[in-house]
Amino acid sequence: MKLAREAYEAFNRGDLVGAVANVAPDAEYNATGGHMTGLAGVYRGPDEYRTGFLEPFVAEFDDARLEVHELLDAAGEDVVAALTVRGRGKRSGADVAWDVWQVWTFRDGQTIRGQGYGSREAALEAVGLRE
Repeated sequence: MKLAREAYEAFNRGDLVGAVANVAPDAEYNATGGHMTGLAGVYRGPDEYRTGFLEPFVAEFDDARLEVHELLDAAGEDVVAALTVRGRGKRSGADVAWDVWQVWTFRDGQTIRGQGYGSREAALEAVGLRE
């Protein structure tokens, strides 16, 4: 859970290099793109995750932030994160917020996999847990 917390803290400081500091070279993040058109897909390695997903995401908002509500140790190498994404749209000026859940898999001090989910139930099910 420490690696997830550190990555979210770096993101909220605007340190996107720090946000991917522990991402393994062969890691994959699967983004659903449910709230941001054009960002769905699989991003491989820290550089592609940062430049292909995080930077375009941040570019759409003033003050993009991730509020971490819960980090759940899902036994073994998985962590489920419950988040609220907040920001002000650069084009619209509108304040936006939406909930997202992520599952991260860690091994040997590195992030090796991430997946975004649109519901808590789907994230928990992905790691073999239920409410």
